[in-house]
Order: sequence, then structure tokens, then C-alpha cells
Amino acid sequence: MKTNLPKIRIYTGLIFTAYFLLAMFIPYLVGDSGLYAQDDEIIIENTASNSSKSRSAVYFTHENHMDSYDCLDCHHNYQNGENVLDEDDLEDGKSASCASCHTKESSIDLETAYHRECMGCHRSVNKQEGDTLPITCQDCHSR
Repeated sequence: MKTNLPKIRIYTGLIFTAYFLLAMFIPYLVGDSGLYAQDDEIIIENTASNSSKSRSAVYFTHENHMDSYDCLDCHHNYQNGENVLDEDDLEDGKSASCASCHTKESSIDLETAYHRECMGCHRSVNKQEGDTLPITCQDCHSR
């Protein structure tokens, strides 16, 4: 009986190559957003801190920020002046939320935290790179 060993080797090689290429290009197929635990787009509605709701919600995309910054550049748990947050803790979603720590009772409420973190970073980048990232109320809180 004659075996088709050369054909089996060719097919096995092709299947292995296909799996290898698929594994290499999955990030390009699903985009960067498929590699991270959080939503691509977030609507920041600060009703917990600002009950008057005089400003509209803020539309935020992680993708715009993740190309230039690490998660721990924004997400933090400061103890003795050092960010001790473990990046793995961000995957549960709750500890990643600013509102999980910045409440009305905390020393820095949610609205203040957003304004300090977001606008502070935007001002710094604008100054250093001559960029025009949003820093005024209407830039982020569109009507």
C-alpha cells in the first residue's frame, strides 16, 4: 500500500503556518481595542459628584490615549507619594473606574479628580508639544 507521506507533511506544514500567521496578526485583525479589558469608548457622566448636572457627559476613548501612555499614567492608588496600583488589578473593571475611589466623601471628589488628571495632562502636552488638546469646559462638555 502506497502512503501519501509527502502530502501529509505539506498539509501539516500549511496548517502550522496558517496558525502561526493567524497568531501573529490577531492584534491587527481585532485592533488594539481587542487586547485590553476596558471599553473602547466611555461616556463619563459625573452624576455621583455633580448632582446639578449643569454640563453634559464627556465622551472618552481609551484608544486615543493608549498609544502614548501606560495605564498607570492615569489609573492610580497613591500611598506615600508612590503609585502602588498593580496593573493586573485594572482588569476587574471596578478598580479601574475613577468613581471607585473618588466619591463625595473622599478628599478629592470625582469632578476634581477628572479635572486635575485630564486637564493637567492636556495642559502639559499642549505646552510641551504645541498641541491643542481640550482644556476648556466646552471642549469636553459639548452641548
